[in-house]
Amino acid sequence: MSETTKRKRAKSTFHGGLEGSLDSGAIAVLLMGLLAGLWALRAEGSCGILWAVFLWIVASVSRLVLRSLAENIRLQKKALGLPYSGKISEAKETVMYSCSECGAMLHSETRCDSCGRTVEGDA
Repeated sequence: MSETTKRKRAKSTFHGGLEGSLDSGAIAVLLMGLLAGLWALRAEGSCGILWAVFLWIVASVSRLVLRSLAENIRLQKKALGLPYSGKISEAKETVMYSCSECGAMLHSETRCDSCGRTVEGDA
């Protein structure tokens, strides 16, 4: 009897893709903008401040545009069930509660600072 084995998938990673290139390009554009701003600041002195700020703003906006394009590609690939590289950003939720009696914002989980009533749970 011969001893055989079957191959099983242990780990899978995805490299590259347009979305990964866009993320890398976004970092490169931001670094080039920062370096160009520092160069303008050093070369022009106090007059170069406006150029430096302008270059930093252009680099930051360009980075946002490239990252947005990468995110769009990731979302489209996820919707189609295709593998994608990178991470899809998530929204952060902040929940604020108010007192159901007086309507004041609650700063404590145990009692209302405005009317003094004890907080029991969600209304």
